[in-house]
Amino acid sequence: MKERQPLVSIIVITYNSAKYVLETLESARAQTYQNIELIISDDGSQDNTVEICKNWLFENNKCFVRAELLTVEKNTGIPANCNRGIKVAQGEWIKFIAGDDILLSDCVENNVKYVLGKDIKILLSNVKVFDTTVMEKKDGEVWPLQNHRSFFDLNAEDQFFLLIAGDRISSTPSSFIKKEVFYSVEFFDEEFPLIEDYPFWMKCTKNRFKIFFMDRITVLYRVHNNSVSLTSRLAKPLVNVVNYRNYDLVRKYCFPYFNWYGKLQVRYNHFLDGIFISRPKTDINSAFYQILVKWMNPFSYFGYINRRLFPKCEIGLKRRN
Repeated sequence: MKERQPLVSIIVITYNSAKYVLETLESARAQTYQNIELIISDDGSQDNTVEICKNWLFENNKCFVRAELLTVEKNTGIPANCNRGIKVAQGEWIKFIAGDDILLSDCVENNVKYVLGKDIKILLSNVKVFDTTVMEKKDGEVWPLQNHRSFFDLNAEDQFFLLIAGDRISSTPSSFIKKEVFYSVEFFDEEFPLIEDYPFWMKCTKNRFKIFFMDRITVLYRVHNNSVSLTSRLAKPLVNVVNYRNYDLVRKYCFPYFNWYGKLQVRYNHFLDGIFISRPKTDINSAFYQILVKWMNPFSYFGYINRRLFPKCEIGLKRRN
């Protein structure tokens, strides 16, 4: 009997992606899996991304079951752009890809084979970093690293509480998600326009959707000077800019599960980051910042003592029911 082939929606997310988007689109066209619709969702690009996509679709739309280009006049943020793609998708499964990354030719086929016949609704796999001029030591590195993969052995509840303590997922570009999940968790949170994945993973695991893992490279993740998270993730400034900007996100998603210690620790760090965020990364500033964060931080000593006395206690989190 012929194996079932569910319709898969490849959603290409673009914003000023003119330099690389053709490579992304060609990687979608080269998929060995046949039952695919292609959706390109552009978020108000100021370059000629939309024109490039229109021309490419005119030549290649027949390679897909269906193809559609979504455009807006003004930039709305990554979550809103993703949500627009989901809401027009007709596929049973959603495969997102940024307009500068590349799908390996067997990406969709391997994902479908892995999930068929199993109770899996969210699947991640390996991504390979490539084409980087800003972090050469990581060129060719495969994410997630081996020491981060134990996360996927946990059940959904345990995954959720680990995510509350901090973002543990580095291979979001590989995500392969059943469309019904997005409707169950009410889509990506548009309140935070620059980050779609971290709050989404918390919503999924909170709603008992376990995140599974396939140990296979499916996506090439390009890191370049225009990467959205490049400055905060790779440039290593004096202050972690992502943590500082995501303070409201942490308050919304994590504070309900933090105990008094966890909340005060986050507030203390945010207060220090606010003081140092505009300061240059000099040796003096770095030393002073580290002294305040590590050696003069009263919460670090409390945490150390608590870990010694109660090694199995989840520091900063309320007790689970």
